[in-house]
Amino acid sequence: MRKACLPFLLFDMGLMQHISRGLGSRPDDGIGYDSPMHHRSREFTMFSLTIEDMTCQHCVASITRAVQGVAPGAQVTADLTAHRVDVAQAPDQTAVERAITQAGFSVTPL
Repeated sequence: MRKACLPFLLFDMGLMQHISRGLGSRPDDGIGYDSPMHHRSREFTMFSLTIEDMTCQHCVASITRAVQGVAPGAQVTADLTAHRVDVAQAPDQTAVERAITQAGFSVTPL
């Protein structure tokens, strides 16, 4: 056996032992993916905001950039006729509202 293959072999053996114990596939956390402890890092929320001065697609793009600046994984859906923005996968509503206000828009939570 070549020396370069040894780390891969040891990693595979450790991974197989970990899987055989039924703890998932990540040897570093010791918690299975089905465990409630696996999802302990952040609580994400979905909320809606009224933004009366959102009038065009440029406004929507500016608001989306502002939201994703403070919550990079957030999903933003805008309804121009209702002046409503739905934000999903954002951990902090207050930070999102502050970012939209700093972008120059008035925000009212629904």
